[in-house]
Amino acid sequence: MSSTPNAMSFIVDARSSTEAEDTPEFAAFSIGLAAAQGIIKLARLVQQNGLHKVERFDSTPSFFRYLPGTEDAQEIGSENEVLLKACCLNVDASSFWYSGFVRHSSVEVTSYRQPISDLASYFELEKATEVEAGQTREYLVTWSADVEVEGDHHAAAQAAADRYFRSHIAAGEQDSACNFVVTAKSDQKPVEIDLSACHSDDEVMESA
Repeated sequence: MSSTPNAMSFIVDARSSTEAEDTPEFAAFSIGLAAAQGIIKLARLVQQNGLHKVERFDSTPSFFRYLPGTEDAQEIGSENEVLLKACCLNVDASSFWYSGFVRHSSVEVTSYRQPISDLASYFELEKATEVEAGQTREYLVTWSADVEVEGDHHAAAQAAADRYFRSHIAAGEQDSACNFVVTAKSDQKPVEIDLSACHSDDEVMESA
């Protein structure tokens, strides 16, 4: 069993809405597995709904005037960190970044965008990003024992998923993080669709 990777650490450039001397130029933050999965889920939400971006309050990052550990940073000590208010995580279909406002001011600060693909690669979450990459998603299906499956299992899975989406997506019931139960025909038992991506050579399991 492979171990979960440690959090992915970032020190990235930041920009401000003004050129004032005491505005931050760097942002530092760490992203763990759960946070990475959350960012990927938000990116999927953006992709599926044609949104520009989504944002939520998130005080994860620290912002600095000088790169931490440098001589300039050490000279000013604790004054190197700049506190922000209303800090938010921003996510679009392919990248994420943080933004906020310097306390007691209207100066907005934004960290440079980071590609979500880097998170997916680091935490081995490539399968979770197939939708964002525009690739074809296949489905793993557990068929009831008395359901007759004709032809290729994966083609049958795709057909069942398509039927479900046509009847339910308008109602907003699609959630790629969940399993769905659909009925191929009214006289057959339901078919369970696992929306986790799988490779075409994965075996489709039949229930006992």
